[in-house]
Amino acid sequence: MAVSDEGPLLMGECKWSRNRVGVPVLEALHDKTHRLVADLKQRPGVIHYALFSRAGFTRAVLDRAKEEQILLFEPRDLA
Repeated sequence: MAVSDEGPLLMGECKWSRNRVGVPVLEALHDKTHRLVADLKQRPGVIHYALFSRAGFTRAVLDRAKEEQILLFEPRDLA
């Protein structure tokens, strides 16, 4: 998570499993974000999401990432 008093909020989740990251991980990240934002003094104007996965992502997550502009990262993207 990255928070600035004046800027956007970046929320991310990292999974180092041999299983592809699926929609439940994305939905859990959305839930965590809503709880966190409720506790902030100042609401962020924009919230960006990022998922990091050792094994890749399910087709459903890939589709939602396109629709919702979610950043997806695999090990090859970080090298």
